[in-house]
Amino acid sequence: MMRQNVNRYKSKWPDLIRIYGKICVYCEIDESNSIDHVIPISYIRDDSLENLRPACMNCNHIAYNRVF
Repeated sequence: MMRQNVNRYKSKWPDLIRIYGKICVYCEIDESNSIDHVIPISYIRDDSLENLRPACMNCNHIAYNRVF
């Protein structure tokens, strides 16, 4: 099941999967089901493909508002 933010960026999800596979960029688990912003949207409103990464729900929650 995809989280709400994946539905919000649904048009970019196939491109992310093509680039990264369905692997979480943080823990490398093969069950990425959400999209994380590299630079959080609270800092800058950038929804470009370059600022989006697939992440599992756990890592996306941990990353929350941090810049990696």
